[in-house]
Amino acid sequence: MQLKEITKKRRETQDENLKVVSYMDKLEKRMYEANKRSLDTLKQMREMELENTTLKSYIIELKA
Repeated sequence: MQLKEITKKRRETQDENLKVVSYMDKLEKRMYEANKRSLDTLKQMREMELENTTLKSYIIELKA
């Protein structure tokens, strides 16, 4: 009797662990994608800042 109960509890615990691992895996994938988007946005922003600086220099040259 006790062995059956222990086996049942063990299976339940394993099932819960699998659910937790699956949930964590999904969260890690979402975090990876969010970080990737953030890095892409930062790269675009830096490129725009460089372009802005270049355009400012070009305008100063045209005024001179």
